[in-house]
Parts: sequence; C-alpha cells; structure tokens
Amino acid sequence: MIYCISVLEGYSRAILASAVTRRQTFEEYVAVLYAAIRKHGCPQVIVSDHGGVFRDHRAMRIYAAFGIEKKEIEKRQRWQNLIGTAFNVQRRMADWYFEEAKTYEDLLATHEKWVRDYNYQKHLAHEQREDGRHSVCDYPGQTLRFTPTP
Repeated sequence: MIYCISVLEGYSRAILASAVTRRQTFEEYVAVLYAAIRKHGCPQVIVSDHGGVFRDHRAMRIYAAFGIEKKEIEKRQRWQNLIGTAFNVQRRMADWYFEEAKTYEDLLATHEKWVRDYNYQKHLAHEQREDGRHSVCDYPGQTLRFTPTP
C-alpha cells in the first residue's frame, strides 16, 4: 500500500506540501504538516475528513498550540474537502506514470513532478484573468497562506 498525504491551501488549491509514504501514520502526517507550515506559515483552519491521523490527540495538541481551528467535513460528503479534487487531478495526470514506476525512488520522483506540474501548469479556470496569472503558483517565491474554508 502507498499513501499520498497532502496539504492544500483552501483558496488557490495550491499543494503546499505533499509526500508519498508507505504508511499513513501520525508521524507521516505531521511531517507533511510541518513542511507546509515551515514554508508557508501557520494556517488559521485545517479541514480534513474523519481520519484518525487528523484527530489524533497529539495532532489536537499541535492545533491548539498553534491556534489552528480544526474542522471536519461531514461524513460521506467528500465533495466538501478540496483535497478530493486534487487527488482526482492526480489520478488523471499521474496514474499512468505512477504505474510505470519500477522502484520506490521512481515513485517519489514521479510524485515530486506531479506536485510541481499541478502547481505551475496553466489552468483553464485562470484563462480569463486580467492580471496575467494562469496557475495557482504563477510567481516563484510567492508566499501562499492557508485560508479558512467556510
């Protein structure tokens, strides 16, 4: 089993941090969360499904220590979680390449390329923008912040 753990910014849907892991544990989740916070700052809100790693008592202490509000989508309402959209894009963009990976290192490299492509490729939804920005991360070095999701 291989897992993809990702943190998305709620407004732009940019992937702030992501990892392919052999396990879905609290430690793996916190490593990805830490990477997102270290690079982009502390979120005001985290929205997730009801997965145990997100509700672990240690995670709840981290949220409280950083002043992060924890929200959960309703059960069986995947559409409320933006990560579902990103994973659907991932399946469309990268599944073939993931299947072609012969080693775990190949899989990690493919995942890294997927994150880069997802964040920087032109998106049709941005075609009509007047500011010339056509991807969720159009400017290198741009700082994205987590945004509360209603």
